[in-house]
Amino acid sequence: MLCLVGLGLATERDLSLRAFNVLAGCDVVYLEGYTGVFDRLSELEDLLDRSIHVLSRQEVESSPELIERARKHNVALLVQGDPFSATTHVSLILDCVDAGVKYLVVNSSSVFSGVARTGLSLYKFGKTASIPFPGKNFKPDSFLRVISDNLKIGAHTLCLLDVESDAHDFMTIPEAVRIIERADKKDSLDYRWVGCARLGFPDEVVKWVKPSTLKRFDWPAAPHCLVIPSKKLHFMEKEALKMLSD
Repeated sequence: MLCLVGLGLATERDLSLRAFNVLAGCDVVYLEGYTGVFDRLSELEDLLDRSIHVLSRQEVESSPELIERARKHNVALLVQGDPFSATTHVSLILDCVDAGVKYLVVNSSSVFSGVARTGLSLYKFGKTASIPFPGKNFKPDSFLRVISDNLKIGAHTLCLLDVESDAHDFMTIPEAVRIIERADKKDSLDYRWVGCARLGFPDEVVKWVKPSTLKRFDWPAAPHCLVIPSKKLHFMEKEALKMLSD
């Protein structure tokens, strides 16, 4: 059986009791190390009292060994956040179905629930936007259409920031703000956004300020995300943003 187990939003202490019990019954435990930030491997190994093998994107997506091993053994793949938040893990489950291999999913918290920490209503979030690193001949701007479409219906936009796991390079809020500003030729987004750093961690920071302030602020380490709020905030959302932002 292949067990996809969500680690939760922040540290190893976010593991649910069910996840802990499932992992105890597995013959081998892997950790995918490319869809997020997790720098507490030794603490996780101490908590579970076992070794954990970190897998690259290629080892998860392009190798049949994981599924073949799950055919005869109980294999766990630890995923940062919730297992079904990333399409790569949905694809892995579909591969299990095709191969006739049993699977189990243990859900957990992720940025999609953690962003409620801002005080913005989860009901009012629209489509999620991804902010990729630009390249020499790659100047992405598709996220602007997502933001614009959401604003038209009064919805908030959660912006997920790029991760280059091989280089251990995680986009920061100031970098994301500059990328959005360069793409926004009409300067239509010059109002208060919400910057979120390390949601769920003891040192989390949430700021509801103008983009210029987001760029200047001294943010803690990754993970970071951005929210471009609706321009039509509910009175309770306004009050929550004032009281819950740092």
